[in-house]
Amino acid sequence: MSDRVIRVSTIPSISIFVRHKADCPRAADEFYKNCKCSKHLRWSNDGKQYRQAAKTRSWSIAEERRREVETQFAGAEAANPIGGVKLESKGPTTVYRAVELFLSDKASQGLDADVLKKYDRELTRFADFMERRTRFVPSEVRLEDLTEFRAGWNEAYPSSTTRAKVQERLRAFLRYCFETELIDRVPKLSAIRVDEAPTLPLSEAQYALLLEVVPKEFSPPKSTRVGVVDGPDRDRTDDLFHAME
Repeated sequence: MSDRVIRVSTIPSISIFVRHKADCPRAADEFYKNCKCSKHLRWSNDGKQYRQAAKTRSWSIAEERRREVETQFAGAEAANPIGGVKLESKGPTTVYRAVELFLSDKASQGLDADVLKKYDRELTRFADFMERRTRFVPSEVRLEDLTEFRAGWNEAYPSSTTRAKVQERLRAFLRYCFETELIDRVPKLSAIRVDEAPTLPLSEAQYALLLEVVPKEFSPPKSTRVGVVDGPDRDRTDDLFHAME
């Protein structure tokens, strides 16, 4: 009985690298994740090296594209020349998926957990809103969608300062979608006017009460540092708060 020769195809090790712009300060490091230069894939198969544009400037999305290529290698039939596998998306990136990738990118930047929760809460609301309008991918987002979405903020966020912050976070997400080529332009919402009165200095009575309470709430040396603020500069509440840190 003759021996059967079976060819076993292995999944190559696919790496992500960056083709930097000439003026990128990280141009010497082709594996730097956080710049906005184009990301590419590279692997070797059957003695040949292959390179493929990931068609994104986001490392997170490049990771997803790498997994897509690995999946194609894993599922390729033995008769197919798997070294020439094409990079094809399984489908368009949804708004929900874009939010997930954006949050992953923000988490990798070391943002505070509370800030990430705010991004998550507000952008999930946006994704839900877009789904109700039967717009499922970022490229379908229009200025009128954003305008109508923002119209409900007065009830959800009574503070104009909060509404301005929410808009900043939404715009950061849209800029991310632009940088990752999920949209071709960033719709521009008009600025939110912050009309809240500025925080006023403490009155004489409030300041005296604060100094009285501080030793009860803070042990030395913090309470000592707070105490030295008393005197000619006692209306400088910034110094007081810094001393409490």
